[in-house]
Amino acid sequence: MALSWSCLGLVLLAGMTPFAASCSNPPLERPPPPVITVDNELTVEGQVCSSPPSNAVFPVKILFLVDVSGSLIVTDPAKVRVQGINAVINKYQGLPGVEFGVVTFSSTIVNVTNGFTDEPDLSTIDIAISQSDNLTDTQGAFASAYEIISSDVLKSTPAERARSKYIIILFTDGIPDPLCSADKTPCGGSFCKPHTHCNPTTILSSSSKQVEHYECDQDYLVCTVPRKDWASAFSPPVPTKYYPQLMAGGNYNTTPQILAAVHQIMALQSEYHIGSISVNTDFLFPVNALSNPLAAPFDLDRPAGDALCKSIAEAGNGVFQEFTDDSQISFLNVSFASLQVNNSIVQSYVTNQMTQEIGSGLVLDSDGDGLTDTQEAALGTCAALSAKCPTPWDSDGDGYSDFIEAKYRTSGFDPLDPNKPATPCPAKGQDSDGDGLMDCEETFLKTSPLNADTDGDFLSDLQEVRHGMDPLNPADAHGDINRDGILNEPEIKMGLSPTAQVAASEMSYAYGEQFVPQATNGADTGTCYDFSIQHIRLLTTPATPATPEGYNRIYYDVFETAMDSPTVFSTVRRACVDALYLDGKYKSPLTGVVNFADSDFVDIRQFDPSRDCKDLTKGISIVDGGVVFGDGATGSGGGDGGKD
Repeated sequence: MALSWSCLGLVLLAGMTPFAASCSNPPLERPPPPVITVDNELTVEGQVCSSPPSNAVFPVKILFLVDVSGSLIVTDPAKVRVQGINAVINKYQGLPGVEFGVVTFSSTIVNVTNGFTDEPDLSTIDIAISQSDNLTDTQGAFASAYEIISSDVLKSTPAERARSKYIIILFTDGIPDPLCSADKTPCGGSFCKPHTHCNPTTILSSSSKQVEHYECDQDYLVCTVPRKDWASAFSPPVPTKYYPQLMAGGNYNTTPQILAAVHQIMALQSEYHIGSISVNTDFLFPVNALSNPLAAPFDLDRPAGDALCKSIAEAGNGVFQEFTDDSQISFLNVSFASLQVNNSIVQSYVTNQMTQEIGSGLVLDSDGDGLTDTQEAALGTCAALSAKCPTPWDSDGDGYSDFIEAKYRTSGFDPLDPNKPATPCPAKGQDSDGDGLMDCEETFLKTSPLNADTDGDFLSDLQEVRHGMDPLNPADAHGDINRDGILNEPEIKMGLSPTAQVAASEMSYAYGEQFVPQATNGADTGTCYDFSIQHIRLLTTPATPATPEGYNRIYYDVFETAMDSPTVFSTVRRACVDALYLDGKYKSPLTGVVNFADSDFVDIRQFDPSRDCKDLTKGISIVDGGVVFGDGATGSGGGDGGKD
């Protein structure tokens, strides 16, 4: 028996004869490789650009309130106001979404166009504007505007309202009349007693300077006579349709009442979630009109008319302009729908479709339907693709997702009964706007199937429904459902839960985002942005017939809209990556960094994940906890980072 020198030495040291021991030569063994733990975080970075300047397409409703009182014979004898309105109609008629309305006011209020129309009859408008009457019922004009806009709003869908722009243009040459004052009112350096009103007048002095003259005039009898007596009290009878808001003995056409009427119109914006409303004023006071003998009976007054119109424009978030000559009359200074507008990326969100943040931690949602795997187990619905669950997000195959059916069970839904709800989904799998809600689900929710963000708050309809928000109310984006001091929209953006109480440990995983515009724009693009989002966590998902164990799908969505109308219809574009993570043993990409170029972002209406997602899981499978690559090699590592 041959002994190694090391073995023989041990024997001799033990005081034994060589033949009394038996030694063998053990094989040399490599030490085990060090255990490398891979974190589960991902960073997406790159560049995205807004679209080039484009045609603006959104509902624009232009409403003219035109003074046709008798004084226009002196202030606008050539009827330039007619040409001014025609110029606006001729310029914008035919553009998508643009409609017009015309109301004339004097003693009577006439809805010339019967609301809004995209085919206004110019000859009818011209005749109506050219007529003249005695008085200037400004309060009645705004009451009519309120009725017209309210009626139009109720005929539109929530999506249309969120993108609609109402532009009111008031044209007048004087102060309101009849003016009814039930209270003591200031007049120059004095006061007028109740039921008399201040009548300021601009006159020319002997040196041809404009000076103010003040006097208190008795209110018209119509201010104090009950409406039911108008037919018998006046000759000729005053029609009871005149001055619809006038109450006998009360105030009418005073500045506070007119401003209250403007505020009532502006309140429609928040009440119905309208994109925007503005009230603009144009005041005509030709300086040369004062020297016309015909002007005296009309008591023209520049300071009073100027002050009222400025106050109206300020209350209505509009623009004021004064014409000192009728040749200056033009209504094109108001910002109507721009033919060319710049586009801007206004919001962005990253989501892992296979996970959900529940406040206490991140949990699996293996089929990405909005229900966690734990919730699906409790409901008995499918949690992942299998032979028994070909459409795991819709367990009963009726076209409505498990999430919608579970959330709205009290409305007749059941995620396990294909016969519920009673209204079947007519086009299963159809999602016209690409927001993740089926068209039939949007019909039930009253959201738009053609607009991913119906209420224009830069949260998709699906995001809002899943997070317990109202997809028809843009205000709740700035609410705080869980009352943690972080508003709903930024909380979703950080990857946290806006509904559950977020644990302190989870706050450290809030997404960190940098989104920086570049100094110069490309020739064929709008503004380009460099972005980076960190702390996107991956989880180990179960293997399915279509995806390997550890499969995670990441969406990065950007919201783009016209810069001059930031609350109107937005376009959503998406970049996507399929990544892999296995319990700290393996991650693809191993670097944890995925790079997106602008060309990776696709309009969600055309987005197809099988075509448009970067797939970093190809050629990789997990066998007994080890990684097997497509070429047969094994290891514990990752891909190339997904960089182009």
